[in-house]
Amino acid sequence: MSRRPSALALLAIASVVLGGCVTLLPRQAPAMLYRFGAASPVETTGRGPGEALVISTALPAAAAGDMILTSSGRQMAYVGNARWVSPASELFQADVVRGLAPVSPPGGGRLKIVLDLFEVERGTPSAPRVRLRARMAFWPGHGETPVLRDLDIGRDAGSGAMVDIVAAYDAAADAVIRSARDLVTQAPAAPHN
Repeated sequence: MSRRPSALALLAIASVVLGGCVTLLPRQAPAMLYRFGAASPVETTGRGPGEALVISTALPAAAAGDMILTSSGRQMAYVGNARWVSPASELFQADVVRGLAPVSPPGGGRLKIVLDLFEVERGTPSAPRVRLRARMAFWPGHGETPVLRDLDIGRDAGSGAMVDIVAAYDAAADAVIRSARDLVTQAPAAPHN
């Protein structure tokens, strides 16, 4: 007479063997996801033909992904258990496009915003501070000579809680967008040949 192991015995053996490999409950807390940028829609106005505004943005490589970069003097680190919901470069580009949607410079143009600094500074004894340092260039119409502007923006992050840090990123990004809007709308039009 052959003895066949029962299904219950096989299940017990498999659960012991595989028990150390698979866990349904993670051993560490999942990362919290955050988003900066306007959540509300922006009123847009129609653009006439040839009035397109082409926008490009760039962030430092260390800050362009979904991890939130901090600095303390010469030491750099990422905030543990906190991430942007999308790469920061995509969130910033979308925020700039949304913020400049109502702008229609005569003859259109190209705007480039390069952020050299996009981080949370954690210094003592002061509270954490979000810093954005931007270089902007706007080429009106089909002009070859850009109008330039440099910014260094800092916003206090209150208690340093992530909600305060995200609010400070919102405020700093809004300041960059307001400056870009002013640059685009106040720049002299490109000369016509």
